[in-house]
Amino acid sequence: MEKVQIPNSQFFALAKQLLQEGKKIEFTVKGNSMRPFLSDGETVVVTPVAVDCPLKKCDIILAETSTGQVMMHRIREISPAGIRMKGDGNLYQSELVRPEDVMGRVVGVIRHGKTISLYTPLRLFLARIWNPIWVRRAGLFLLRIIYKVFVF
Repeated sequence: MEKVQIPNSQFFALAKQLLQEGKKIEFTVKGNSMRPFLSDGETVVVTPVAVDCPLKKCDIILAETSTGQVMMHRIREISPAGIRMKGDGNLYQSELVRPEDVMGRVVGVIRHGKTISLYTPLRLFLARIWNPIWVRRAGLFLLRIIYKVFVF
């Protein structure tokens, strides 16, 4: 498959349209806000959010913020105020989006030609314990080693 590079505004408009039509998309991650689970240059697989599979905490979503910026971050909280999402690599910055602003759910990452699910029990466990600040300050070096040894 040929890779094409286009401006973000054009890409995300097309991505939104394709996801609304029920199609799956793949694109290359830019930036490090989702490290260590997703890294710059990796390809992710995004699907529409299925009605029979509602969004939940720890899902990684592609959503448009109130400022029009499209971000791919993990859901940290779902409340009446909206969906609070935050990059795994971000210490403090988070975004609040409305459910209708969610474009799709990231379901996998392509590594070494294979699509790897982001929702295995081990990956979900690591995602849940990764973000709390006390964990970050208490020994992330060990967690990174465990992740690299058992997940890759």
